[in-house]
Amino acid sequence: MLRFAGFYNNLDNLNNFDEFQEENFPEKLSQMIPEINLSDSRRFFETVQMAAYGSPESLTDEQKQNNDAFARRIYDRAARSVASGIRPRWWKRPLFQYLFL
Repeated sequence: MLRFAGFYNNLDNLNNFDEFQEENFPEKLSQMIPEINLSDSRRFFETVQMAAYGSPESLTDEQKQNNDAFARRIYDRAARSVASGIRPRWWKRPLFQYLFL
């Protein structure tokens, strides 16, 4: 979503990928999208990692559902912020809203 909107253009070059390593992502996200503070960004990143690599067995179903709902809210907040300030060509804004919102 961020690359499509023009925020992560230099990710196309694999030589620049080091500056966007996973451990830096929460800080980069909170810098790029001011509506998402650093603590929310870190929690979002942890939630997404748990979803991708497996949740700890100690989490209850209710905690997992709360984490999923939180991640959706952060994604929605990021998508709306990105859509309001989309940088590339004019035709990408409606396409972005159709694909990501």
